[in-house]
Amino acid sequence: VLVSETLGSFGLDEDISALLRVLVRRCRPHVRMIPERLRLFVAPAEQPRLADELRSFDSIGGVDLSIVRRRVAQRPTRHSIEAAQLLATPVCVADLDLRHDAPPRDFSASFRATRAGRLDLLAGWFEADLSPSVRLSTSPTEPDTHWHQLCFPLDPRLDVAEGDALEADIDPRVTGPGALWRWHVRLGETERSGDVLDSSGGSLQDFALQLGLGLTGNDQPDLPSDWDVGVTLLGGEPRQDPSRVHLDPLELQAMTGRLLARFPERYADESDALEEVRRRLAQLATSR
Repeated sequence: VLVSETLGSFGLDEDISALLRVLVRRCRPHVRMIPERLRLFVAPAEQPRLADELRSFDSIGGVDLSIVRRRVAQRPTRHSIEAAQLLATPVCVADLDLRHDAPPRDFSASFRATRAGRLDLLAGWFEADLSPSVRLSTSPTEPDTHWHQLCFPLDPRLDVAEGDALEADIDPRVTGPGALWRWHVRLGETERSGDVLDSSGGSLQDFALQLGLGLTGNDQPDLPSDWDVGVTLLGGEPRQDPSRVHLDPLELQAMTGRLLARFPERYADESDALEEVRRRLAQLATSR
């Protein structure tokens, strides 16, 4: 029996899919898995408390902190959503057999508002089949759990009328614990969006520094001299000037392919191996 509780608030955000698909290869064919299936759901919702928290940043003691509000609104948070706060019927955006299925690269859903309200966020949650007869659900219609729901804020909020059509997209960029979420909601011609990359203090260069990658004036990573060692270990060719290296997407893809070919049993899929490549390169960049 293979048991794992690596379940995040949105199901996949502790990397359970990749973990189980790697481990199941090391088990006997008849191994039982707990959980064995995972479904992800999304729904638009109103949450006045979240909206009030965001508005509280506008002015504190006469100090304009609207820039803080803009940053905070780019970060998914865990909140408890009540069933009465949902504005549309939830949509299942993924149904995964955890033995075999890789998660989709993004999650899309279409909704029809079942009532009028103020749209503050997209709420995401999961259902996990622990056995053929036991199911764990973190839905707002079920008793609350410590997972609550993963909420993607929309700021400013949107006024929604009953019958309105809504389109939503959620993109993790990299699934698992390294997810860099971005999300979009469309109501007619009006759009709201969020992006974790815009949540850090400062610019994209500052965010890269937090990841351990400095950027030069031409937006190329500034990496240390042991870059050559890292590239060689990953199957690439050393550079003459390792202090200025452009991380070309095709080169990252090639490194990922070589890593998968050499250690096929270690990674669940290409995105799992790509995350490892990025993590290794970030480690090199911080080992100054």
